[in-house]
Amino acid sequence: MTAGPIDLMVLREATTNLLRHSDATWCGITVRERGGRVELVVRNDGVRATVGDTSSGGGLEGLGRRLGELGGRLSAGVREDGVFELAASVPSSASAREMTA
Repeated sequence: MTAGPIDLMVLREATTNLLRHSDATWCGITVRERGGRVELVVRNDGVRATVGDTSSGGGLEGLGRRLGELGGRLSAGVREDGVFELAASVPSSASAREMTA
């Protein structure tokens, strides 16, 4: 599997948010293709405050909207164990497409 432009855009947004808005001491990134979809998950332990859903926050809101237009999904929030997780999933066919801002 090769990461496409959309996967890289999601990864860029996730790591930018990690560096700007967290006090993380670790970060885990998983990318895999499963069931005709590319899934990207970014986790870290650096949550500074409670995070709502993807409808709040310009970067994640816009990203979620763009992924939705391609049949994708985006979720972001703090898990019960205190780990922040951003998860994105897009159809494999959409993953390789160019994304416009």
